[in-house]
Amino acid sequence: MPPDVLQLVITIRCNLTCKSCNVWRQPFDLNSELSFNEIKEILNESAAWGITELNILGGEPFIRSDWEKIVSYAKEKGLSVLVVSNGTLINIELAQRIADCGLDVILISLDGAKKETHDRLRGEGMFERILQGIETLSRLSKNKTPKIVLTLTVSKENLFELEEYINLARHLSVEGVYFTPLLLDNIHLFSRKKIHDLWVEEKYLPDLDKIFASVYRYAKTKGYDLFHPSFKLLPKYFRGELKKGDWVCFAGLNRLVVNHAADIQICGQAVGNLRKAKSLKKIWGSRTAYKRRRFVKNCANYCLQDCYTRVNSEKLKTIIKNCLKINLPSE
Repeated sequence: MPPDVLQLVITIRCNLTCKSCNVWRQPFDLNSELSFNEIKEILNESAAWGITELNILGGEPFIRSDWEKIVSYAKEKGLSVLVVSNGTLINIELAQRIADCGLDVILISLDGAKKETHDRLRGEGMFERILQGIETLSRLSKNKTPKIVLTLTVSKENLFELEEYINLARHLSVEGVYFTPLLLDNIHLFSRKKIHDLWVEEKYLPDLDKIFASVYRYAKTKGYDLFHPSFKLLPKYFRGELKKGDWVCFAGLNRLVVNHAADIQICGQAVGNLRKAKSLKKIWGSRTAYKRRRFVKNCANYCLQDCYTRVNSEKLKTIIKNCLKINLPSE
């Protein structure tokens, strides 16, 4: 059984230095970045294997000059394509290219309902630039793709702006709103770091159930259904109260992650490199990948990253049967 989604990090280059993100802090060698021909081979094998969706991530994907070729080739292979972007590079010319290339969905990161909040987290002047880009893209892609979704990383800075954020989304006529929790470290998921400067303040923790319940109800009145499973768990997450049974993680089961340097990763750890193994399926079915899945199955980290979840969690037994009980090859 193949994974559902190919998550492809096409670059870790980024034009921002956001406070909630450590991607831009990583050492980077341009020579290590996947070439377009390598990406084509990845897409060829993915499509032949039965993967139906491509998620393109960065860094900032639109920094790559060949992003359009990547999207077009994926569409030729029959994949639906989603791009996650910070939205700051979307001018008239780029918006027209996005509207014309067949991209299905674009997730744009906007971390506050107010200019002051967002720019404090992501950089001076970025809020207005993103809003202008969204409005331009909405105008050019009217009645076409891509669908535009706003995504916000919940932190102490924007906790009390979530309803106002929904109003902003409504004003911008975007397709959806997506709230994801702050990670202590979004690169080293199992780091020993215990605090983050942006973590929700302790004095507000007892009130989080009421706050998020109110946001959930308010979103429905504006036509946005915050159905993704982690939203209702955010209060427990910030209080450190999540326990086994609250959360089902599908890391290494439903999503194949390939980073910018051709590493295949399961929950942030490389289990093989395509430049060595030359096969997605071989790495996916390797003993190293199997061991990492066993680790994930017993994980109690509860990072609540929705990119590794399914709404229909009852499918887990079927996935595990196909992905954990494979005939293990020798290394």
